[in-house]
Amino acid sequence: MKRTSGVIAAAFVILGATGISAQIVLLRELLSTFYGNELSIGIILASWLLLIAAGSFSSARISDKIKDKSGLFAAILIVLALLIPVTFFLARTMKHLMGLMPGEIIGFGPAFYLAMISLSLFCLPYGFLFPLGAGIISQFHADKAKGTATAYFLECAGTVIGGTFTSLILVKIWPPFNTAFLLSSLNLIIALSLAHHGAHLRANITKCASGLLLAIFILSWPAGIIARIEKLSERLMWQPFNLIKTENSIYANLAALSEKDQFSFYVNGGFAFAFPDPRGREEAVHYPMALHFNPRNVLLVGGGLSGALFELYKYNPDSLDYVELDPGLIKITREVLGQKIDEQLVNPVLRIHNGDGRFYIKSTRKKYDVIILAVPAPHTVQVNRFYTKEFFSEAKKILKKGGILSLSCEGGENYIGETLAEYLGSIYQTLRVAGFNVRIIPGENIRFIASESHLLQIEAKTIQDALDMRGIKTAFIKDYYLKNDLAAEKVGYAEKMILGAEGARINMDFKPISYYYDMVLWATSFQPALNMLLKVLDEKVLWYLISFTCLTILLFGVKNKRAPYRPVIIAIGTTGFAQMAIQISIMLGFQALYGYLYYKLGV
Repeated sequence: MKRTSGVIAAAFVILGATGISAQIVLLRELLSTFYGNELSIGIILASWLLLIAAGSFSSARISDKIKDKSGLFAAILIVLALLIPVTFFLARTMKHLMGLMPGEIIGFGPAFYLAMISLSLFCLPYGFLFPLGAGIISQFHADKAKGTATAYFLECAGTVIGGTFTSLILVKIWPPFNTAFLLSSLNLIIALSLAHHGAHLRANITKCASGLLLAIFILSWPAGIIARIEKLSERLMWQPFNLIKTENSIYANLAALSEKDQFSFYVNGGFAFAFPDPRGREEAVHYPMALHFNPRNVLLVGGGLSGALFELYKYNPDSLDYVELDPGLIKITREVLGQKIDEQLVNPVLRIHNGDGRFYIKSTRKKYDVIILAVPAPHTVQVNRFYTKEFFSEAKKILKKGGILSLSCEGGENYIGETLAEYLGSIYQTLRVAGFNVRIIPGENIRFIASESHLLQIEAKTIQDALDMRGIKTAFIKDYYLKNDLAAEKVGYAEKMILGAEGARINMDFKPISYYYDMVLWATSFQPALNMLLKVLDEKVLWYLISFTCLTILLFGVKNKRAPYRPVIIAIGTTGFAQMAIQISIMLGFQALYGYLYYKLGV
C-alpha cells in the first residue's frame, strides 16, 4: 500500500511536469499555426481549459463506481503517452489537413475549432487523470479534502519543475518531438510502476503494454524515427511550398521556403521577408536616405536580410548599425542564401546588434541621421511596441538635428477605407504627439517619413535629383515609378483619409490602440461578426458590461434553500475568471515591456 502511495505521488509530479511542458511547447506550435497573434493565446488557453474541464467532469462522474482505480489510472497513462506525440503532430499539421495555406491568417472561429481538435487528444485524458488520481490518494487519508489538497500540491510541484526545465533547457536544445517522446516515456514508466504492484490479469496486460511501448519509444531515438517524424510534420506544415529549412530559436519558429530563385522567410508562421525583393528594399531605404542632406550615421531596426543593407551601402555611410532580435534568423538566412547574403553582412561600416531594437534605442548613447524601422505591422503586442508614443519619443532622442525616422504599414494603393484610415491615422497622430513633423508616401505600403525639423512636400523630382547628385542607381525608385507613386492626387487622397480619420487615437504601450485597429482590420476580412463587436466595444461599454456582470453574479449568488451551494459555485467561477484574466494580462504586459514572450512562456 505504501509503495502504491509513493508511485501515485510520483505520478502527480510527472503529470504536473507533463501538463506544463506540453502546454509550453504546444502553445509555441499553435502560435506559429495561428500566425502568432496574442488573440491566439486566449483561444488556445480557453480551448485547453475547456477540454481539461470536460475530462475532469467525466472522470468525477464515473470514478466512484470503479473499484480498480489504480489499474484504470495506469491504463489512461498509457493512452496519454500514445497521444502526446499525436497531439504535437496535429498541432503542427492541422492547417494543412484542413486545406489552409501556410502563412494564411485565419478567423476566430476556425482558430477555435482547430485548437479544440488538436488539443482534445491530450487534454481530455489529462483532465480525466486528476480526479481519478485524487480519489486514489484520498484512500490513504482519513480526510478526503486533505487527499485532494495533496494531489494538487504534488501536481503544482511537478508544474514548477517541468516548466523551469522545459522553458530554460529543453526548448533551447531539443526539437518539439524529442520533448513529446520524453514526456511519453516518463508517463509509461509511472504506468509500468503502478502495474508492477498489481497481481491480476489486467495488471499484467498493462505491465506488458507499458513496457513494450517504453522500449519502442526509447529505441526510437537511436533509430532516428523521432527525427523522421519531426521532418515529416515540418514538410506537411508547409505544403505545397518547398521547405528548405526550419528550426526553433528561443524567440520564434523560423522557416525558409523557395520557389525557383525566390526565397521566402517566415517567423512564427507569418511572412517576414522575401529575397530578392528589389522594390521593397529600395522603398524602405531610398525614400528616407535621399531626403536627408547627408546621412552619415544610420540605424536599421529589422529588415536587413531582405537586401536593405546592400542599398544602404550605396550612400557610403560612416557607420551602419543593424539591430536584429533573433540571431537564429540571421543564421538560417546565411545557411539558405550563402554568399548572396554573406557579402552584405561583412562590411567595415556595419555593426550587427543581436537584441531587442527598442531596448537598443532606449539604451544607446549614439546619435543617428536616419533611423529606418523595418519591422512588421503591429499585428502583435510585441511589434506594436515599435509604433507607440513612448517608442517614438525614445527614437527622437537619438536623432541628430534634421534626422529622419522612417516606417511603413500596409496601406491601400487606390482606396483607404474607414477602418484602414483609423489604423493608419493612429500611427500618424502618435508620431505627431511624439513631436515629429510627418509626411506620407502612399502605396500598397504607406510610408511615414518623420522628422523633428520641418519637412517639405515630398515630390518625385526631389527624390530623383538627390539620387542623381549622389550617383545612386536604382531599379524602381526612379522616373515613372516615382511620378506614379508620388502623384499629387495620390498623396492628397492618402493625406485626406489618414489625417481626417476622426476615430484615430494615440497608440501607447499599455493602450495599444494600433494593435486594436489591426485586429479590427483582421476581423473585417475574416470575421465580420467579430468586427462589429470590436467596433462597439470601447472602455465605457466594457465598464457597463463589467458592472452588469457583477450585479448579476451578486443576485445569482444569493444563498437559498433550493441551491445552498450556489455561492460556492459562483466563487469558484469568478476565481477561475480572475486567474485567467490575470495570466493573460501578465503575458501581454510582459510582451509589451520586453518583446519576447515566446521564450519566456514558462515563466
